[in-house]
Amino acid sequence: MNSVKRGFLNLAILTGVLAITCVATAFSWAAGREFEGVKLTYVTTSPMVTSNLDKEFEKQTGAKVEVTTVAWPDLHTKLVTTFSAKSPNIDLFIFPDEWTEEFGKAGWYVPLERYLDSAEKSDISPAYIELYAYRGHLAGFPIMAMPMLLFYNEKMLSDAGFKPAATWQELKEQSIAMQKAGICKYGVTWPLLSGDDMSFDTFHTLLLANGGTLFDKSGNPAFNSEKGLETLQFIVDSLYSSKFASPTSIQVEKLESLNPFMAGENPYNLNWQFMYGMTTSSQTSAIWKYSKCTTVPSRPGVAKTGIIAGAALGINPYSKHKEAAIAYAKFIFAKENALRNFKEKGWLPGWRSFYKDPDALATDPQLPIYLAQIEKSAVRPKITWYTEFAELMRLELSRAWLRECTPKKALEAAEQKVKAKIAQYEK
Repeated sequence: MNSVKRGFLNLAILTGVLAITCVATAFSWAAGREFEGVKLTYVTTSPMVTSNLDKEFEKQTGAKVEVTTVAWPDLHTKLVTTFSAKSPNIDLFIFPDEWTEEFGKAGWYVPLERYLDSAEKSDISPAYIELYAYRGHLAGFPIMAMPMLLFYNEKMLSDAGFKPAATWQELKEQSIAMQKAGICKYGVTWPLLSGDDMSFDTFHTLLLANGGTLFDKSGNPAFNSEKGLETLQFIVDSLYSSKFASPTSIQVEKLESLNPFMAGENPYNLNWQFMYGMTTSSQTSAIWKYSKCTTVPSRPGVAKTGIIAGAALGINPYSKHKEAAIAYAKFIFAKENALRNFKEKGWLPGWRSFYKDPDALATDPQLPIYLAQIEKSAVRPKITWYTEFAELMRLELSRAWLRECTPKKALEAAEQKVKAKIAQYEK
């Protein structure tokens, strides 16, 4: 069985484990400073540091958290080097969902599902579990996730007599109408710079929304299909035929694609949820009063309409302080700290109850929109070679919107290269 197919089984297996395993491991530090004198080494990136919570954890448990920050491009190498040497020098670490399968296969994780009690298991969104599911185990505590969302300019749509588009075809038609009315020059600017991961994420999102998928349930490439061709052709046509998308799309990454929206030039923008805050700030956005977001447009009846990404706290299996490390990870992940992390860091927690919390809703009234999209989001393919896969897809797909070949030829070339990678990694 190849790893792509196993990925489809992970969530089903883990969901069963969570349903039947009601063993809640109670940490005795709740009643005292059990980890007095323990020093935990936590490797993370600077945006993920939680200094105030670290101090509170030390006060409650006695364990001191020593944080080592690493630049994002260097994090993977540092972790792989440490784990390959079976070094205990790192106790816990931050990691994205793309590394779950790789780290799981290598044994670089500590199963954490038994540290969720029954109430927590019933409250956490399945999407958060799926992000870090590995062969029936939870490989990390998912401290945050971000879905893809559609941002829109409420005033521009209102001036045109429109509501937020529910389908991509409707977004196209609205954009063209607003272009003709002089309300906007272009409806959207895609982030299609071939070197940026968002270019492939854009295709993946629109493919899902169109009812397509990257792989079938047997792990075979499924993007070179009628749905895949429709999706890629739609993107290409938006640039060169219907021309409702800005031609600068092929030159910009996700942040740069957001600039025309924040300047009031585009009524729409497709982007990650964590970027939304920039559009509602008067310091960064000219349309901050009118910026809203909604779920990703899709064909009616499509179950998964976009993708979700996240970050989790994992435990080094070679750590000499596993219980203290698990206690710290659970502390940061805890429902009790969700609102604080959201206010201070912008982290969207996996707790469904959070999205109904009056204090949370007062902080951001758009929370129900976020949860609605989270529940309709798919995770990236669970393959150990995801980084290579995404780069391969970016390069091949970009040939279509750069007009170096037809969309069909781009998909055919990508399919052949992906099949070769599957043969290389799954033998």
